[in-house]
Amino acid sequence: MKLKEIAKLISCEILGDHDTEIEDVRPITRANKGHITFFLGKRFKNALKECKASAVIIKKDDLPEDYSFIPVITDNPYLAFQKVMTLFYPPRQASSGISKSCIIKDGANIEENVSIGDLSVIMENSTIGRGTSIGNLVSIEENVTIGRDCIIHSGVKIYPNVKIGSGCIIHSGAVIGSDGFGYGREGMVNKKIPHIGGVIIGDDVEIGANSTIDAGTLDPTIIENGVKIDNLVHIAHNVFVGENSIIVAQAGIAGSVRIEKNVTLAGQVGVAGHLTIGENSIVAAQSGVTKSIPPKSYYFGYPAKPANQAKREIAAVAQLPELIKKLKELLKKEGLYD
Repeated sequence: MKLKEIAKLISCEILGDHDTEIEDVRPITRANKGHITFFLGKRFKNALKECKASAVIIKKDDLPEDYSFIPVITDNPYLAFQKVMTLFYPPRQASSGISKSCIIKDGANIEENVSIGDLSVIMENSTIGRGTSIGNLVSIEENVTIGRDCIIHSGVKIYPNVKIGSGCIIHSGAVIGSDGFGYGREGMVNKKIPHIGGVIIGDDVEIGANSTIDAGTLDPTIIENGVKIDNLVHIAHNVFVGENSIIVAQAGIAGSVRIEKNVTLAGQVGVAGHLTIGENSIVAAQSGVTKSIPPKSYYFGYPAKPANQAKREIAAVAQLPELIKKLKELLKKEGLYD
């Protein structure tokens, strides 16, 4: 593929031969002649000096004085490189084959060009949208709606009364719509509370492997458009996740939490129940959120606090051993410490 064909896709400026042949994409440390790569900043400065790639997607301000590659200039090299990757490694396309060993119950609605793998089960009154691919051993229970052009990987379990939009990807082992963890006490006995609210998932949502999203008690758990959920994430009953939010691996969100749009929860974040995390906020890895967070905030720590405050407290704690040592010395001089 010629460099000028790539330039059309990412709307960039090429400072060199537009007819240069590009054979593949590579990381900057392994790229050679015929490859295109990208540069993200100072951390890869030394690798850029030694780069042997034919072309590098790079910001104009990051371009060194001397270089041996063809610069491909753009304001967002990472996003541009992602688009280039799809040229060489396009997403898997759903085939229109339905396995003879799958089970489709009466009343299920399977639209055209749907693929269903071996031993998968589609229960009554469920609808699978056009172009959707369902892997092997997938369980889709009654009254489930799945939109168009979704990829449901092998081993996914979808409980009743779940609605999934179009263009979604659900990875192996994910469980959608299982009962929430809700019990009422009767004396010393825990009595199970039914969860009949289901789950509503918007368009262009990705749910990672072995993640779980619980059904709401009466109203649904809601995941809005564009949300990206990593592997091993738990989202409890009646949670609301606003559009384009990102939830990273091993995060746990307790019941009735409201996460507004464009929020990022980094790895292993825990959120206590009935809280709100305001839009455009970031919660750093391993933080424990015990109080609601206002919009446009950056919090971390346990309990999670505004980042500047948390940093000052951590710095102060780090100085305690030396301060205690000096205090003891002063007390000894005054005869007040044995």
